[in-house]
Amino acid sequence: VSYVRAGTACLSFAVTSKGNYDSVYSGGVTVIALPDFKVADLIITPTNNGVPHGIPDFSASRPIAYVQAGSYSTFTITPTEVPSADATITISNPYPHVAVVTASITFLRGSLAPQMVTVRHVTPGDASLSLLGSGGNYEGAAWPNGIIARALPSLLTPHLSLVIEYNSNQNVSFTPSTALAVPVTFTGTTSNALARVTHPSVVLSAGNPVALFEVQHHSPGVSRLTVVATGTDSEYHYAELNVDLALNFPGFEVSALTIHVQRWQGNVLAGTTVSNAVGYNDLYLSPNEEPDSLTDLNVDNTDDSVATFRSQIWVEAITAARTTAMESLLQFFPGEGFPVSKYIRAYHTGVVGTAEMVFGSPVGKRWPLVSGCC
Repeated sequence: VSYVRAGTACLSFAVTSKGNYDSVYSGGVTVIALPDFKVADLIITPTNNGVPHGIPDFSASRPIAYVQAGSYSTFTITPTEVPSADATITISNPYPHVAVVTASITFLRGSLAPQMVTVRHVTPGDASLSLLGSGGNYEGAAWPNGIIARALPSLLTPHLSLVIEYNSNQNVSFTPSTALAVPVTFTGTTSNALARVTHPSVVLSAGNPVALFEVQHHSPGVSRLTVVATGTDSEYHYAELNVDLALNFPGFEVSALTIHVQRWQGNVLAGTTVSNAVGYNDLYLSPNEEPDSLTDLNVDNTDDSVATFRSQIWVEAITAARTTAMESLLQFFPGEGFPVSKYIRAYHTGVVGTAEMVFGSPVGKRWPLVSGCC
């Protein structure tokens, strides 16, 4: 008896040959063809803010539910025939040390609605799942070892979040947590066009255990680097890892991180404020891209008793035109030429010590309103 579709059939037997069995009829045999199950809609949920997704080669006839390390996946089971009564489908999992799986689902009478199953990763390996129905026309319907729950091994990377400086590149490495038995392709993509992967595909083998991706900063903002392993003969097929990327806004290059200021100008080792000018030194700042609008940069002082800071605008203005607002303000203009450098001048006050320049928020379109811009 071969299965065609779910339903009931009656087999009757009759003898037509001559002899003592001539014209003998049997009462018949009832054959019940049990309904089937449909497995679909596998959704893998990656770790570290990865976007849940399906896979292109999911097979309903031999389904494999891939599960990322430290996470879970879901899939649905749908009745192929309308349940004649509420039916419980038990999901048998003999390998709970590999994955934890939803114990049972219920097909409601008269409903073809899919029911969700959750698979949670415990340790790398495979768990063969069996289905067994009870109730209504699903009584006795079974699929022994019909579904594989595959708990994937981990991918390793030094940092799950990275800051990439403006207009620069950074290498990000990924390593399988166990040795590769066969070659595996690692593919790197970014979540948007703010960052780009220069060479998105790397093939690893036992002798080449590290996948290295160069990520280019293309525009300020946030992005995500996703690396997925593929290799149908490998236990790493669909192993995935996500790295959050903070792509810095443009900033300023500084001429030095420390400047020294003499007490008096020139070579004077001792002097007076009447006959000698106080010493000073300049710190130059250069925007690393041409501003697209008027950009104000403010400087503050952690210790006014040690040094006073004055902007280039203030220094070069005639005395009568100087204002308090000018003292700590540098301004960069679109179209004034690029590259360009402007300075903050530090004057000695007569007290030996250390003061720090603290730069406040530029207000140009390309520079966000946050402190610590440089």
